[in-house]
This record gives sequence, C-alpha cells and structure tokens, in this order.
Amino acid sequence: MIRIHQNAYNPLQNSWKNLFLDSHLQYMLNQIQLHEQHIIAIRYATTSKSIQQLNDATFWKDLTLHSSNSDEINALYQLWQKIKPLASLNSKQLLDLLQAKIVPLERHYDLAIKLLQKKKTQLNWFSKWFYPSLEHYLNKIQENQMQLLKLKSTIYDGLLWRCQAYRMLNTTSDVDDIVAGICHKINSFNTLANPLIIKTPYSATLNGDRRLIIYDYLHDITWDKDKLYEMTLAPVFKKGYSSFKKEITVKHELKIIRECYEKIIVDLKQDSVHFDWFVSFIPAPLGMLCYVLYMGITFIAYHYLSLLLQPLISMLLGTAIFNIIHQFLFYTLALSPIWLFSWNLIRMAKGSVYGLMTHRKKTQIYAALDALICNQEYIANHLSQVLIDIPQYDIQHTCQQIRKHQRNLSKIKQNLRSSLRLENYFCNGAIVDVVANVLTKIEIQEKQFITHLNRLANHIALRVSSEISHLQKLTDEQATLSVTMPKAQIENLHKYVATFGEPSAKETLLRNFNPIYKWITDLDHARHPFLVAKALHPWGGAIVRKDYLNGWETILKHYLPDKNKRDAALQINSLLAGKCLASKVQLEKWIEALDIGCQKTILIQKLQTHLFTTLNVNTAASAALFDEQHRALIFQWHHENKPRIKEAQFKLKALLTEKADDLMLLKIEDKDLCELTEFLEGQEIYHYSSTVNNDDINYKKLATDYFERYQGQTSKAIKYLRFFSEEEQTLLLINIARKRLSWLLLHLPNEVNPANPFDETDIELFYDYRLVAETSFEFTTFILNSFIFNRPWDQHIETFLDACQSHGLDSGKLLKRYKAIKHSFQFHDKKEDLRVKF
Repeated sequence: MIRIHQNAYNPLQNSWKNLFLDSHLQYMLNQIQLHEQHIIAIRYATTSKSIQQLNDATFWKDLTLHSSNSDEINALYQLWQKIKPLASLNSKQLLDLLQAKIVPLERHYDLAIKLLQKKKTQLNWFSKWFYPSLEHYLNKIQENQMQLLKLKSTIYDGLLWRCQAYRMLNTTSDVDDIVAGICHKINSFNTLANPLIIKTPYSATLNGDRRLIIYDYLHDITWDKDKLYEMTLAPVFKKGYSSFKKEITVKHELKIIRECYEKIIVDLKQDSVHFDWFVSFIPAPLGMLCYVLYMGITFIAYHYLSLLLQPLISMLLGTAIFNIIHQFLFYTLALSPIWLFSWNLIRMAKGSVYGLMTHRKKTQIYAALDALICNQEYIANHLSQVLIDIPQYDIQHTCQQIRKHQRNLSKIKQNLRSSLRLENYFCNGAIVDVVANVLTKIEIQEKQFITHLNRLANHIALRVSSEISHLQKLTDEQATLSVTMPKAQIENLHKYVATFGEPSAKETLLRNFNPIYKWITDLDHARHPFLVAKALHPWGGAIVRKDYLNGWETILKHYLPDKNKRDAALQINSLLAGKCLASKVQLEKWIEALDIGCQKTILIQKLQTHLFTTLNVNTAASAALFDEQHRALIFQWHHENKPRIKEAQFKLKALLTEKADDLMLLKIEDKDLCELTEFLEGQEIYHYSSTVNNDDINYKKLATDYFERYQGQTSKAIKYLRFFSEEEQTLLLINIARKRLSWLLLHLPNEVNPANPFDETDIELFYDYRLVAETSFEFTTFILNSFIFNRPWDQHIETFLDACQSHGLDSGKLLKRYKAIKHSFQFHDKKEDLRVKF
C-alpha cells in the first residue's frame, strides 16, 4: 500500500511542551494533527490490475514505442499523472474529502500560523525553554500547507476529468470512472497484446447537483469559464430553479458565524486570570538575573539605610525601637525580591490551576465554534440550494450527512451543559457568558437545519410531480419509455420526507407520487383529434394514441406502489388502448380500486367519451359501457339506417362468398366498400349497446375464407382487414402483400401496365406502417428472391422496377442490379456472335 505524499506531507508531532501553550493553540494543533492523519490514511487501491499497470512507467514507454498514436498517448500519460494519487476515489469520495477534510484543515492552517506568529512575539529568552519550538511548528505547517495546495489541485483535476469520463466511455452522464475511461482509450489503439482489464459496472456517482458543486469550486480558479461549463455542466439538461436563499444572504450568514467565532475567541483571551505558564512572573528580558540584581540592590539599600538610621533612632527612640525597625527593613526592603518572586509563583500556580480546570471547557467551546462554521458551510453548500437532478440525487448520502451534523450538535450541546464540580467553581465570568452565547448560536443553527430540511422536503414533494410530468411529455416522442427514477430512489425520497418534512409535505409527496390524477386529467390527449368527418355514424373518427398510453403504462407501473391500484389502473389503460375488453361490472371494480373519491364520475365520463370517439369493430364490445346519451345516438343511427344496413349485409355477403371473384371487388368503388363495412360495424355496435341477441352473419368467418382463396388480383382486399384484431391484421397484411406483388410480376405486361402498375390502394398497402416495420417482409428483398427477377433480362421488368423507384418503393437498388443483368446478357450475346463469325 502506497501512501499519498508520504515523503513530502508529514503530520505535526505532539510534544510534552505543548502543555505550556494556551488552550486555543493546543486545540488548533490537535485538530491539524487529526486532519493530517486522516488525509495520510488515504491509500491507493492497488488490488486493481489496471491501476497497477498504469502506475508502471515502463508500460507507458512500451506503449509509446509500439503505437503510432504517440501524441494521444502522451496526453493520456499527462492526464494520468494529474489524477493518479487519488485515482481509486470516485466523485462522491473526492467531494467528501475536499469538504470534510481539506477545507477545514486549510482554515486551521491559516489560523494556527497567525496564533503561532503572535505567540512568538510574546516570548522572552527564558520562557522559550518551557515552550515547544514555535519556529519549527511554523515551518512545518507552512510546508504542509504547500503540500495541501498540491493535493487540493489534484482533487480539482480529478473532479474535472471525472466529469468527462462518460464521454471517453460513451455512456450515461452519471458515470465518473476515469480509470476505465483511460483504459478504454488505450485499448482502442489496438496496440496491446493483452488489453487492459476494465472493471464493470462503471463507477457512477455523478449527478446534476454534484456537477454544479464542482463547477462552483472550479469557477473562481478557471479563466476559461465557457470551457469549464462545457466540461462540467453540459450534460445537465434540466432547467434550474430559484434557490431557497439568495447568494448574498448565504454569504452574510457565513460571515456572521465567522465574526462570532473571532469575537468569542477574543472574549476568552480577555479572561480575568492570566494562565500562561512562566511568563507573568518574569519582569525583565534578563529573566532570573534581574531577581539577583534586584536582591543585591535591595540589600545594599537596606545596609546603608540601616547605618544612616541607627544613630538617630537609637538616640531618639532607643535601641529596642531601632532593632524593630531594622528587622522590618530586612524583611521588607532586603527580602522584597523574594516576596515578589513568591507572589508571582502564587499567581502562576493560581493561573495554572485555573488553566487546567478551564482547559476542558474551553476545548469544548472551540470544538463548538468549529462545528458551527462547518455546519453553516454545509447549509450554504447543500441545503440552501434546490435540487436539480432529483432522480439521481444521492439523497441517502445527504441524510447520513444531515444526521451526522445533527448528532454532532446535540453532543456538543450536551458537553457544554454538563460540567464537573471544580469546573463549576472555576468556570465563571467570561466563560459562563461564552457558553451561554455558544448554546444560543447552536439552538439558532438547529432551527436553521430544521427550516432548510423542511424546505428541501417541500421542494422534493413538489418537484416529483414535475419529474413525472416530464416523463409523461416524453410519451409524445417515443412509444417505449425508460423510467427516470429508480424504485430505490423513490423509497429514499419517501424516507427523507417522512423523517424531515412536515405533514403537508408528506401529503403532497403522496399525492404527487400518485400519477392517477395526472393520468385522469390528461386522458383527452390519449387520442388524435377527429381525422375524418363522421358522415355515416356518430361514433369513432378518432385514433387511439397507443404510444401515449404505452408511456402511461410505464408511469403507472412504476410510480404506483399500491398493487391493487396499480393493477386496476393498468387494466383501464389497456382498455383505453384497445388491448382488452371489460364488462360494466369489471370496470366498476377497477374504478373503485383506484380510490379517487369525487374524481370517479369524471373518470367514468372521460372513459366513455374516449371509448365512444375511438370505437371500431375490434372494440365493439365496449359499447356495453356507454351511458344513455351515447346509447341514444347509436339507437337513432340504427333506426335511420336499417334499410341500408340490410342492403350492406346482402352486398358484402355476395362479395365474400365462394362464387364471387375479385372482379366484383374491382368494380366496387372504395367509398362504397367503406360504407358497406361501416354499416356492418354499426350493426355489431348496436348489438352490444342494446344487448339483444345477434343472429346476423359472422363476417369474420366469411372474410377468413375469402383470404384463403385470395390470389392477389386486387389490393382492395385490405378493406376486409377491419373484421380482424390488430395481431391478426399484421399477419394477413403480409400475406396480402406477398400475393399482390407476385400477381403484379406474373401479369406483366398483359393485365398490368409496367409503366404504371400501382393504384392508390397498392400504395396504401405497401406503405402501411405495420408492413414497413415487419422484418419478415421487405419489398426489395421479396422481388430479388422472386423467380421472375432472376429470369433473363426483360424490358417490361426493367420498366416495372423503374416505376417502383418512382413511387419510392425502391431506392434504385433493384433497377441497378437488373441493369447489370442486362449488360451481362448483352455481353454474352456478343461473344456468341464473334464465335459464329470466326
């Protein structure tokens, strides 16, 4: 295992002389040492073979020698040199390292340098014996500060290039596996005999919100803002939302906390008892020599003063009085340096005891101040901004961080409030005021946390609706949707809102995660508007948007956690799409299972309107679900058109019987044929809506028999497909297309004009979207494999292929290949002619 910067980045070492430093400086040095040890503990993940190979310098030399892409390899090598110290960490781990370790350590370095420089100016030659080498600490911190800047630069480079990893791997934008990206790039050169092993699945911890954080960190140190935006924020396609707080407000709150930190430190420094060891009792720069000199001066003064006063006092007051005055001068004047030294010792002892008794409490205060700053920075960087990428946002990691900050605040609060008996005696005055002030700040910050967490919960609850709406809009663009929010993420969001949100947020989230109401509101968009005039009947005319309903099927299946509601909604959605039929009792049970309250009547009305406007022969049984108004329209139509229905039944039966041939079908106009089938559809719909016994002819059976006899003489046979379901229609359509195309090729040029072989119904047949999408039938492949195309060249066939190209049924491939057959045939004829002449 190789340590990061193990030769250059050395943590500070503890010394017993640190006990002589004041509490603040001790705390700062301990915190610096703790953070440094955490940073040095970060190691390479050497178990990865790819990282081991990329760390090998000979690997890069050999790669350069044996490859023609030397410039690209050099660029990759330079990139690897930038990111290799932290190559095993992903974006999430790098950001945590930066925010939780690097930034606080950087702040502690700056403050410790200021404190050490100030302490240096306060020490004299004697007190330096009792203090650690402050110059050594200063030099060591400044050296490590430079190494920290290099490590910070490595983190920035790593974050920037991890934002580009998805492009190197050509995958989704949340992938940040830069090691896999470099390995993939090297493997693409096809130089290595044994390609580098790429570990899968790729690391994918990036999201839009982390990209925004990375952009904010790199914005101030990057001169090319456009390039930075392209590299970091280009994949963030979602529109941003206004933040909870303006940037100036966030900065102001951070400034207030920092000013509070400085003020409280000053208040503690101005405490009434001075407790710096061995400083207060040293009166002069010469230290103990001053006491010796002072002792000599006082003894000389005492000696000569006694000689001067002895004759006078003895003569006036007597010898006994002089002896008393003599002793008084000895114990006061002569021994005054000793009394001063003793007084300073007592003050020193008092200050040391006071310092020891208050050290624990002051350390707790410094820890609380640091926590206040870290928490405020977390609020500023994470909780003051709205979320951009809710489906991919690491809400679980956010919850862990929030609980960590909250536990830390609770623990600090408990420590500040609990005191030992001796601490209660010594910790008074300024310390009591400071503790009360810090506790007030902690309570204010706890309220800030609660406020921001509630705002974030409300934001999530509201934004979930827009995420589902965004997914719903995609139904207009694609039939198959990929779910944008994983189920695990949905559970995490529910847990977050349940833990940190207010009751209103929980209700909003439950409502917005329930797409039933949005689905009911948008049912009018589940069909295309009326495409044809409803001349023959009042129902139908609109086409079901199956892509739209397929999209809603994905949404309902994924975002409805309740199984009963989900199954009921999916059944109704299938009914709307025409995939299934239901009785009135079944439909009522499904609607009851949705539990939509007053929306029930609206849903029934929208369902009936949708089914009525999209009604056709395949969904005729849905007529049993109509309300009285729809039934009245059907009955009225049937009463008015009874004679025409009878006539249509007679004519269509004649067209589909075995005795009939395709000539009868050719003679009838398309409009008349459509009218016939529509009248018969109306008869079936009337049967379901009136629930009377249907003794009419089974036209599906007659149509099935007709298609078995069908030879392809006319493509109008597709008009009979309306009697079959959609799955059956596709299979029959392929059979009609094959038979029709074979018949056209076989009857050139007698019954089919090669220059204009297709009528309107032929174009409708061969351009049918179901036929185009079907892989088992392809127009050009069918002709290429036909017997007629592979016969000797024929001018009529070439004219027919030219017409195919003119109608867009062929890109020119058939005609080109057929002309090649012509040239080959002509060349063969020339060889035969030469042989005869010779």
